[in-house]
Amino acid sequence: MLVKQLRESIEDARDILKAAGNIKAETAFDEIAAALATVDGHTVDDLVQSLAREACANGSPEAQAYAERLIAAGFDEAAFLEVWRQIEADRSLKKGDLQNLANAYLGRFDKKASIGVLKSDIKRGFYTRVYDRDAQAMANRATPW
Repeated sequence: MLVKQLRESIEDARDILKAAGNIKAETAFDEIAAALATVDGHTVDDLVQSLAREACANGSPEAQAYAERLIAAGFDEAAFLEVWRQIEADRSLKKGDLQNLANAYLGRFDKKASIGVLKSDIKRGFYTRVYDRDAQAMANRATPW
């Protein structure tokens, strides 16, 4: 899907909110649509990966490289586990690095979480994505009666 298509859908939702008289939500949707208009030609996947890289840019170069490799692994468990083994073995990664890594890979992290919890969240995030993908594929094959 192109960002342009997403932006057009957001603009449609904005118009509905405008008709309903919800000025705050209309303004918020307007700002989102304006920001997306600058990257209309890109795919949504490219935009998400770019945002993930930016989210990790504040961390160490090692953490940023791990985040990019995790994102590149996609749904490939062998590739994910290869990167994961390296993350587990890398004792130079600090809590801030893992927070940046979790933010880049998951889009969120718990500021109060320990290093172990952050690592668990990242690993669980991969398997949750795989599960969601498989569940969606199964639902698409189901007979709707």
